[in-house]
Amino acid sequence: MENISRNDVTALADFFERKLPLNRKEVYYTATVLPGIICADGFKHFDRFLKLLGLEGVHIQAEPANATNIQFFTEYNFNKTKPDGDQESPKFDGDSQQPDLVIFLQDSNPIVIVIEGKMYVVPTKANLTRQMEMQEREIVARVRPRFKDLKIVHAALVPAKVKNELGSLEPCPEKHPRPIISWEQIVTAFDDVESAEYFNGVLKYALDNFEDLKTDAEFGLHADAKQSGVHIVNAYLEGEREYLMMGRKDGLDGASINNDIETRGWLTQKYEVKRSDAARKNWFSISEFVKKVTKVS
Repeated sequence: MENISRNDVTALADFFERKLPLNRKEVYYTATVLPGIICADGFKHFDRFLKLLGLEGVHIQAEPANATNIQFFTEYNFNKTKPDGDQESPKFDGDSQQPDLVIFLQDSNPIVIVIEGKMYVVPTKANLTRQMEMQEREIVARVRPRFKDLKIVHAALVPAKVKNELGSLEPCPEKHPRPIISWEQIVTAFDDVESAEYFNGVLKYALDNFEDLKTDAEFGLHADAKQSGVHIVNAYLEGEREYLMMGRKDGLDGASINNDIETRGWLTQKYEVKRSDAARKNWFSISEFVKKVTKVS
């Protein structure tokens, strides 16, 4: 049989281009592709991922019948966790911002790894930092009191070109690091792991298409909160004026809002809202939105 490099994804790329379109959603890469690579062979190669985060010498036990020292959660939200007796956490009252990955390791000292991943949405440094700060308030601050001598690593996982543009992130005020690692580093670190070959190939194909599929993201940068359309409308009709403006791609008369209204998706669609009435591209007054939806509802 001809020896073909695992860097060659010609067959996979050809199949993907002829069948279903490539999934661009971030959660696909953080909750399906990434675990399919780094958790291969029962976490046998997980130390390679830890090394990228600056963690070495950690022994992973992942045998459910014998010994386990790892918890691996995607889309982790404390408010949706199982009550934990006396340690049940209070509800978080701030803007919800769940990280893509939360990993707990019981080593000589406990370790918590929090990962915020980006694939085709290109964040600004300010926006990414703000998002991670929200995660630190919602997740890290609630984990820290539970464990003595806890080590925390809160990392961003982005394409290499984005990593180069971002440079480095300031450490958290609580002094734990915020390293940035790249998806390309994942590809390289696991390139010789046969059981991870498929998802590593998918990741490489996705990165090969980065320039064509990337989008600049200011989502969340100017918002004070996110609310569903029905909540926005009901609050306005009841006389509440805490938020004056809301945002949607292409503004009030754009295709996104028109589709929301036509399909009645606006009822559950989450929109960015802000207190300031300062004009900004793709933002419009809540009063205009209420007039538009109540006119056709």
